[in-house]
Amino acid sequence: MSYTDFICRCQMPVDELQVPVLIMHGGKDRISSPEGPAIFAEKNKMEELKIWESGYHELHNEIFKSEMLNYIINCLEKKDGIQDNNQNITGRTKD
Repeated sequence: MSYTDFICRCQMPVDELQVPVLIMHGGKDRISSPEGPAIFAEKNKMEELKIWESGYHELHNEIFKSEMLNYIINCLEKKDGIQDNNQNITGRTKD
């Protein structure tokens, strides 16, 4: 089942989603197209879509893994006010 098919079959209409959602996708992903997440993002005001242009299917295995994980943490901090004690995901102090 494609991502687009999955979204179409969801019982809750996408535009009624009431929680913040971060979807990240690799721009060079050859397994699933960024088109599905883009459609989801267009219909959902709570959605943040991040396309990692040089990324493939498994973003957590990419060379930019630390940057990607920090992006997730920053999104959480923006949405929920979560504090990370002035450190990034690698444990280094932010400037």
